[in-house]
Amino acid sequence: MESFQYKDIRDRFHYLCEREYTFLSVDRVDNIVCKIFEPDFVHDMLEAGYDLENLVLNGSKLIGSDEIIVPNGIVYSNKYFAGYLMPFFNGVSIYRYSIEPSKLYDIYSRIEGIVRNCDNIVFPDLLTDGNILINDDLDIKLIDFDGMQIGNYSTPVFSRNMGDKSIYCNFKYMDNNLYTKQLDIKSLIYLFINLLLGVEMGYLDQYKGDEQLKQLDEFFRNLHIDDDDLINKICYLYTDDVENAYLGDTAKYICDNYCVELVCENDRCEKRLIRKL
Repeated sequence: MESFQYKDIRDRFHYLCEREYTFLSVDRVDNIVCKIFEPDFVHDMLEAGYDLENLVLNGSKLIGSDEIIVPNGIVYSNKYFAGYLMPFFNGVSIYRYSIEPSKLYDIYSRIEGIVRNCDNIVFPDLLTDGNILINDDLDIKLIDFDGMQIGNYSTPVFSRNMGDKSIYCNFKYMDNNLYTKQLDIKSLIYLFINLLLGVEMGYLDQYKGDEQLKQLDEFFRNLHIDDDDLINKICYLYTDDVENAYLGDTAKYICDNYCVELVCENDRCEKRLIRKL
């Protein structure tokens, strides 16, 4: 991987956005994004055992999916790791894209396919706004490479949409200090419901066992879903001890048999699933 000194390349790039602990700029001529970390963040991560430089240099070699944007250059400030370069993808966050109902299952299933086919990668930060991008051609890319757990390269990142916002890392999804794919399964369920109805499920993650299933059942009842088989199926997939149980065909069943309607009652409007006639 080619290396660069930030002072030599920064004039090529123009401000794109700022995210927590990072600054992103873009060279639209060569379609390259430069992601620079705050020096204190890099130092703190190294002290905690997370070597971002090693992740960029070696973790990128383990990515086998064209839908994941990986670094193609590493950036230093003097002799210290500062960030990396990656291809620019001209898309918007999946949460901000207006998805036609007839396209929802296709879009969701492709995201699920990317995640489940990368069996050596876990995506703890999948649900963070801006980490799944889509364009008008319905091309999909996953970004935030340094927030992925690749092989044995661990990450401290955990999407704050995955539950109680006071919990940054949820260790119930970890085994030997590494996240398991069970985290991805939960993330995908949350993602589908959010894209379908615009509601958050993350608060349910604070519960365990029977209490979690009780809260999950109540969640769907509050959405006025009266399909017991459907609720039981999702509750089953949601159970922590069920492995490799992706939403898959259940998402297709919902899209095929239900439509989403805006219902207004007592000055309050909400999206509801209505069974198709």
